[in-house]
Parts: sequence; structure tokens; C-alpha cells
Amino acid sequence: GGGLNRSNGTAYLFTASAYDCTVMSGSTQVGRIAYTPGNPGTFIIDGVVFFDGKIELQGNNNVVYQGRGTIYASDEIKFQNNINFCGIFGCTSSSDPNTNLLAFVGGSTGDSSILVENYTTFQGAFYATNDYFQKNNVNMCGPVIAQELKIENGSTNCYIPFSTLAPGMPGTTGSTVVTLTNVANSFTTD
Repeated sequence: GGGLNRSNGTAYLFTASAYDCTVMSGSTQVGRIAYTPGNPGTFIIDGVVFFDGKIELQGNNNVVYQGRGTIYASDEIKFQNNINFCGIFGCTSSSDPNTNLLAFVGGSTGDSSILVENYTTFQGAFYATNDYFQKNNVNMCGPVIAQELKIENGSTNCYIPFSTLAPGMPGTTGSTVVTLTNVANSFTTD
């Protein structure tokens, strides 16, 4: 096989039809994603899944995910336009990330590795190899790690602590739990 070249285009995780995809290493399942449309739709994550390209989630979707795992993209990840993607129905704070935790890792070298915008709520974790951009009434409930965080236009963040990282999350080996606290005036507005 060839190297990573971002040649697979864009993967749309919320499709019109249901799907169930597994990633195997020999006879062992190492990753799985499955989606069933509905209101709410259901998404299953188990282990680690990699896309050699972009990932997009968009368009008036209310989806509850189950399981723990990490989805990697070699390019940008976009959440756009009325997405509610949470580990519990209604995206309430009673979500338990030790039971359901989904992490996305964006690998774009462009302006944003992860873009979340336009009335979107996500409970989970983001790791951006470059910048993270959140705008226009977004509610992000979970940790975000990026080179630069850009948060604007009515966006909020909430932090739900968890004690165990999801399979495949960056820093899984030898990691420690760190509690983050907001520090007044610790950001720039440029």
C-alpha cells in the first residue's frame, strides 16, 4: 500500500442509509463504527478508526453515540449546521464518559484541523494537530487540545471529567488525569 496522501476524499458519518464498518487486524476487531439514521440516530464506536482524508458531520442531526473509541482523519474534521452528537439523549451533563467517550483527531496542516460551527453540540474530545476553530453558537462538552484555539460568536464549553482515556486517544500510554481550570485573561483576541 501507499503512504498517507489524503486521497480518499470526504467521509460523511451521518448518511441517509445505515452502515456498520469494522477494522480488523488479522482475526481481531480493532475498530468499529456503525450508524443508524433516526431522531435520534445512533452511532456506535468501538476502538480506533482511521480515514485517509476529511470527515464531515452536518445537517440537522440529533445522534446519540455508544461506546468508547477514537476516530482519526489525516485531513480536516468538520461539524456543521445543527448537529447534536452526544453520549446521552438530550446532551445532558449526566453523560458518563467512562461509559461512552468518542474522540476525534484531526490531522490537517491547513488553518484548522477541526472546525465546529453553526448551532452544534458535541460531548467528547478533540485533538487537533494544528488549530481548532469553534464559532456560531457551539457547545463543546469535553477537552480540546490544539496548537491554537479559536472560539467565537456565542460559543460555550463545558468540561465533563473522565478517569480513563478512550482507546486510541493520543497520550493513552502513561497518561495522567489533569484538571483544567479557567484562568481569567489567559487568552488573546487576535
